[in-house]
Amino acid sequence: MGIEEDIPRQLASVALTEIDLEDRWYQVSYGPPPPALAASLHTVGLINPPTVQRRQDGRWRVVAGFRRCALLREQGATTISAWCVEEAVPELALFVWSLGDNLGIRALNVVECAVALHKLVRQFHVPETEVVSRYMPLLNLQGSRTLLQRYLSLAGLPEPMRQWLAEDRLSQEVALRLVEMSDGDASALFAVISQLRLGKNHQRDLVRLAEDVARRESMSIQQVLSAPELQEVLRKTDWSPGQKTEKVLTWLRQRRFPRLAEAERRSHELIRSLDLPANVRLSPPANFEGGEWQCHVQFGSGEELRAAAQRLQQIAESSTLRELLLLP
Repeated sequence: MGIEEDIPRQLASVALTEIDLEDRWYQVSYGPPPPALAASLHTVGLINPPTVQRRQDGRWRVVAGFRRCALLREQGATTISAWCVEEAVPELALFVWSLGDNLGIRALNVVECAVALHKLVRQFHVPETEVVSRYMPLLNLQGSRTLLQRYLSLAGLPEPMRQWLAEDRLSQEVALRLVEMSDGDASALFAVISQLRLGKNHQRDLVRLAEDVARRESMSIQQVLSAPELQEVLRKTDWSPGQKTEKVLTWLRQRRFPRLAEAERRSHELIRSLDLPANVRLSPPANFEGGEWQCHVQFGSGEELRAAAQRLQQIAESSTLRELLLLP
């Protein structure tokens, strides 16, 4: 029987105690049931019966409708109207049926797509070429071997990282890096990400800097992030997540680029020694690259501008300025 053929099934009443909700062979849905589903079941009852398959031991495994079965059991129901299929029905056909049941009402999230593709390849042994050409478009994904490998990797992401990814709070790029790391390194990074509630750009900055520092200093990422100075920042109770994020990333940049960090420290020291007027500000080039400093002058009168110009003339002839221009 091909997967396009109608699956022989019969609508019947099934005892919920006979349905094994721990059997997740066909399950694709991830995350808690939407509140609207619970409210609908409580108010109008079951409209769309789930599909269950009889197992060799006589019990039933859910093909489609895990959440409906679980919610009805929680609401005190003892039986459920379900489409029943026999054990002999091909598993792949039923899995595609399960996908269709979900896709008919919503788009799958990233984690659900990863799980679906992983089951097709690893559990139901569908050739990757067929998954790419036939099933990825079904999931509204570009048919690509590279993208398939990406999703197969994401299927191995542990909790609670998986939850963040499903909720689109975790960057896919970062998730792929985490799944490739040791458990200790991945856990240490995600602990910082979740504690500081980092956005995706800051997540990428954190991972890149931590990896660079670990590689440069021949240590693990977990060891880098366990440094007392960084942990002290994370323990601050009077700082906002934004303030902690800035301090953590600054600390990592200084560890990653010690020469640049020393140049920044020295430039602040030298600029303070110039005793600039309050309306004059000197700024080094970003990362001390390009060699072009900026001088910002604010004034409300010609006298203020003349005074600033005279002071800048003095600074232009000073050894302090010459030292600044030689940094880093």
